[in-house]
Amino acid sequence: MTLFCLHGFLGHPTDFQWCVRAIREAGLSVDSTAPDYLRHKDLSCHVPLKKWGSAFNQWVEKERSSHHRVLIGYSQGGRLALHALKDNPDLWTAAVIISANPGLKKNERPARLKNDERWAQLFLTESFEWLLNEWNKQPVFAGSIQEPERFEKDYDRRQLSESLFQWSAGHQEDLRADIKKMKTPILWIAGEEDPKYAEMCKEIKALNPKIETEVIPDSGHRVIFDQPQKLGKRIKEFLLPQEIQ
Repeated sequence: MTLFCLHGFLGHPTDFQWCVRAIREAGLSVDSTAPDYLRHKDLSCHVPLKKWGSAFNQWVEKERSSHHRVLIGYSQGGRLALHALKDNPDLWTAAVIISANPGLKKNERPARLKNDERWAQLFLTESFEWLLNEWNKQPVFAGSIQEPERFEKDYDRRQLSESLFQWSAGHQEDLRADIKKMKTPILWIAGEEDPKYAEMCKEIKALNPKIETEVIPDSGHRVIFDQPQKLGKRIKEFLLPQEIQ
């Protein structure tokens, strides 16, 4: 079984290392790959959101992996993962979506796009230390326990800026109609201290009862950092039946 892990905005391929370790410690043998997609010419933010899923799936088909492919996406990476699932659900054995928005209503998108455009400009012009401080002050992160260390040397500031705008939820269509029809086994996760996304789990379950949902205790939006052990154990429980099929 091979896990393909997509990090969030300001993320890094190593972000899933503790979660993957916890999955293995819980007793499931897995390989994993976490593409640094912003640095990959075929997957970077010059690829529009609506075409990204197809581009990623084509990349995955060229990668050496088990025939049991599992897609895991966190936050921005979760939204990208949903587009990959929509494009080619048969490619994936299962998927885990963590702290991700299935899409905004049409009348909500202009405001989100305007906000992300403002942030995109700030990421081009302001000091990295100030940006991190301001980014972490956003209400969505209020319940998180851990703030991952981030260093300017690890990023291309222009790519960060462009990904904020090009992959904004303001550009994303509402995927609820697609989620309702999805037959791929899906585990949808949120943190208990992230009320907006925890409530979203209930909405997703009502939309498609086949989707498993889990609200992780003592965790905010940043579930992969706040509770990697609990997250890994839950993912293992979800994936074990898929492994033996």
